[in-house]
Amino acid sequence: MADFNTKSIRNIVLLGHGGSGKTSIAEAALYLAKATDRMGKITDGNTVCDYDAEEIKRGFSLTLSMAPVAWNDCKINFIDTPGFLDFQGEVCAGVRVADAAIIALDGKAGVEVGAELAWDKVEGAGIPKAIFINKCDDPDADFDRVFGQLSEQFGTSVCPVLVPVKDGKNVTMIDLVEMKAFVYDAKGKRTETAMTAELESIAANYKEAFNEAVAGTSDDLMMKYFDGEEFTHDEIVAGLSKGVNDGTVVPVYACSGYTTDAVDLLLNGITKLAPSPKGEGDITCDANGPLAAICFKTVADPFVGKMSYFKVISGKITPDTPAYNERTGETERMGKLLFPKGGKQEEAPAILAGDIGVITKLSGFKTGDTLCSPKKPVQLKGVSFPKPCLPMAVKTRKKGEEDKVASGLHKLAEEDGSMDFYTNKETKEQIVSGLGEQHLESIVSK
Repeated sequence: MADFNTKSIRNIVLLGHGGSGKTSIAEAALYLAKATDRMGKITDGNTVCDYDAEEIKRGFSLTLSMAPVAWNDCKINFIDTPGFLDFQGEVCAGVRVADAAIIALDGKAGVEVGAELAWDKVEGAGIPKAIFINKCDDPDADFDRVFGQLSEQFGTSVCPVLVPVKDGKNVTMIDLVEMKAFVYDAKGKRTETAMTAELESIAANYKEAFNEAVAGTSDDLMMKYFDGEEFTHDEIVAGLSKGVNDGTVVPVYACSGYTTDAVDLLLNGITKLAPSPKGEGDITCDANGPLAAICFKTVADPFVGKMSYFKVISGKITPDTPAYNERTGETERMGKLLFPKGGKQEEAPAILAGDIGVITKLSGFKTGDTLCSPKKPVQLKGVSFPKPCLPMAVKTRKKGEEDKVASGLHKLAEEDGSMDFYTNKETKEQIVSGLGEQHLESIVSK
């Protein structure tokens, strides 16, 4: 992948209820950007982001995964997260390093519990968000009903941007920003089509909510709105961008991750509207500034070894950078620099401010640690994981393997901040604790 500066990076966390299509969005984006040569399917167990054997077996995401996409001279780092509540620790890690969020909804099921929780989590993190109504090509999908639920639950900030119109198996997409209609062929190629009287009428039904959301971004636009004046295209784009960045506008896109229909328009929207990485506190997100990077995920890979995922907030990491750990005060040799894509990695010459990458074999670092300059040490906010609430006693199949099992569980606890492993002093039992039965089952399988 080509080099990208800080301003051209977009870190987007994918959130939503289990089965809403987060992984399919990432897969479609990778395919359209030619980062993969085929569209993987969850049912076939061959997607980029769900690469773990347990994920393939279960048919859903268990861990956070990265999917970097080059689009419109920008690098979009999609952070795919699990939808099931048992794996919310991974969601917390993803939200910690994201600069914006996309909440996926199933076009048939509508606003589910996972979407509500995702909304609350993003609100708490204070980052911009958009909504992706997936599976719009499904005969049972109902955009009108789902958008109505969104408006009722989240208010006038919800702004329709891409509206689907179904005619049998055919779907036409109306782009309310450009006021144009598009259709897609079987290969996902987009073609502009005429805005018929029927499409104009449907667009008009949503344009009121659209204009109201845009008008709320400035006093001047609000005056024009009340005076019944039309917004110019530049005013619309500027209003949407400002509203998205300050959280007063939540754009809604209808797409199909499975067929890739309109995912290109979603990617266009991300590059135009989503913010580039920002600093934290007094730290400016500048590649020429003093180094400050947060470790938000740790993986013990059987082939690569220990992999520490970092987001660089300031400065840049190069192979010659001393790996100074603010928590321990120790410096160790920098490992290999990698850009992860699912379960694969590409060697990186450097990781610049705003970007996300992996450093291998940093033995002294753990999730939540800050990598910084020894000349200007700084402590970044760590990752707030949910506390494990379901304990289970661990018994080995063979006597004498307790130490071996304990060693494995200690390594898993290092990877997963939402689990715990300890010995009960009263019963002398080894106890593993997690967020739910599925969480514990996945730990046992590993």
